Formats: sequence, structure tokens, C-alpha cells
Amino acid sequence: PAAEGLPPNEPRAPGLDALTSRQAFMIGCFQCLALWPGFSRSGATISGGMLMGVSRYAASEFSWLLAGPMMLGATVVGLVL
Repeated sequence: PAAEGLPPNEPRAPGLDALTSRQAFMIGCFQCLALWPGFSRSGATISGGMLMGVSRYAASEFSWLLAGPMMLGATVVGLVL
């Protein structure tokens, strides 16, 4: 891929403790891409986190944490409807 030729950037937020509210909001917005068929929720949030300057490890950990409320909401909607 074309991105392999780019020099790696040092993450501005190496861990979850350094994650800003703006970064967290933007990663959540990337999660909305999963509403379209074919988009991976975890792939969208991890990619969004890395684009926002979060380390790969912190982005994957935050993606996992975002899954809980989303899965709970989907379960509630499934039970109600």
C-alpha cells in the first residue's frame, strides 16, 4: 500500500491516559462508519484513532472499550423492537 512509504509518526497520545476528549469524540465519529455495510467497527475506530495521533495499542484498547456501550444499546434495541 501507499502508506508503507510514509515515515512513521510518533503518537501524540501513547496511552489511554493521554487521550484528549477531542480525540475520543473523533474516534467515536469514526465508529459511525460501521453503520454502512462492509465497514468493520473495530477497523474504523482503530484507524480513526491512529489518524488522530493515538498509539496503535491505545487505539485498539479504546476500540474495545467503545464496543461495550454499543453492544448494550444494540441488545436493548433488539429486545424492544
